[in-house]
Amino acid sequence: MLTFPPILALLTSCAPPPEPPAPPAEPSTTLGMPLPAAWPSRAATLQRLETPPPTRALRIAIDPGHGVGSNSGNSSCLCIDEQDHNLRVAQHLAQSLEAQGQHPTQLTRSDNRGPAYSTRITTAQQGAADLLISLHSDARGEQHHWLPSPDATCSWNDGNPGFSVLWSDEAEPALAEARLTLAAALAARLAEAGFLAYDGHEYQGIYEGHPDHPGVFLDRHEPRKRVRMLRRPTMPSVIIETHNAWDRLEEPRWQEEATLDAFDAAVLTALADWAR
Repeated sequence: MLTFPPILALLTSCAPPPEPPAPPAEPSTTLGMPLPAAWPSRAATLQRLETPPPTRALRIAIDPGHGVGSNSGNSSCLCIDEQDHNLRVAQHLAQSLEAQGQHPTQLTRSDNRGPAYSTRITTAQQGAADLLISLHSDARGEQHHWLPSPDATCSWNDGNPGFSVLWSDEAEPALAEARLTLAAALAARLAEAGFLAYDGHEYQGIYEGHPDHPGVFLDRHEPRKRVRMLRRPTMPSVIIETHNAWDRLEEPRWQEEATLDAFDAAVLTALADWAR
């Protein structure tokens, strides 16, 4: 007597083998850092603004923040000390200003051995600087950590990106107004070049945002803690916080020459606006 296998078993034996499972997706990384699978765009493509000729020459003091004693500033998500970032950006900006041929510049420090902030201010004033720009980066938000090597731990936080320009109204009215107009010109041109203006979320109680100038913040520390570089110079002075050094998108961008070029062009254009 002939027997036949069940129809279901026969059909199953003739079916093609199942597709092998897809390999797991490689995690997104930037310079070795783990990133979310879908990374939101945080800012427009950076561009170099076309710098108009200045109406007058400005003597400019550029202060690379920190860099004295143990005051090295923050450590970025790439484990780069803020003092080194500030000096690199300041030297690049000074070279751009000198190449433009109209604005003589003075760096308040050239290495990580100082001088103190009070000496930097005095030097800028003795050099008859027309303005002082102090360069920094921020470290904002709750710290998360990643380990690039067994011997290093770097901090990151992606929730607070963007630049800020800080100023102080602690001065006679004409000087305070000059500080504000300088800060506003810098913030406007940085935004035009594609840099993102910080929304001030982490500044509650220490800096006050300006309603008409995104990215511009007034020093609102209690009086004994107010920022010396903003209130002490006798010429207009501001601090530019270039970005959030813990942000895993912003920090790698600041290692690129194109970012420095776009930043320099924005500052040059803002100075031309302010000098009119």
